[in-house]
Amino acid sequence: MSFDLYFLKREPGGTWQDAMERLEEAAADPAPLDDTDLARWDAVRGRVRPLLPRAEEFTGESHLELSDADSGIQLSLSHRELALTTPYWYSGTDAQAMVDRLRSVAIAVETATGLTAYDPQADAAFVSDGDATAAAAFDQVAAAVRPGAERSAHRRAAPGYLLRRIFRRPS
Repeated sequence: MSFDLYFLKREPGGTWQDAMERLEEAAADPAPLDDTDLARWDAVRGRVRPLLPRAEEFTGESHLELSDADSGIQLSLSHRELALTTPYWYSGTDAQAMVDRLRSVAIAVETATGLTAYDPQADAAFVSDGDATAAAAFDQVAAAVRPGAERSAHRRAAPGYLLRRIFRRPS
């Protein structure tokens, strides 16, 4: 279970649901990364790397990822889809600190791409609205999953987790 943000272009007069539907339609027809995707990644990586200096980078033909094992933050790009995720490891003041860190990364990505970080949990733009309720969402999930939840080292996502999840072989 993770806290997810998607970077979208919301058309004038359109809703966030419209923008998510366009993203889901594009994702239904996966394609290899093209020059536009690679240029976007270069711009994003240049802005985000100072915020996640220990993040490892994973590359594939159709997916790129920066994964910070310490925080669990993963930034991934597939053809025309850019997403930022982190596990619900955090609660209380740690959750607020994570939200602050996610806000910094989201602003960097927005600056690099011109897209807006959308928080489907709040059904709102993350930086201007969704971040106000995000820490509470972390607390609610922590309370539902395990009362008194604390981040534990064994719950860390291994670097490249999203990449392996996307390309896992059927059993």
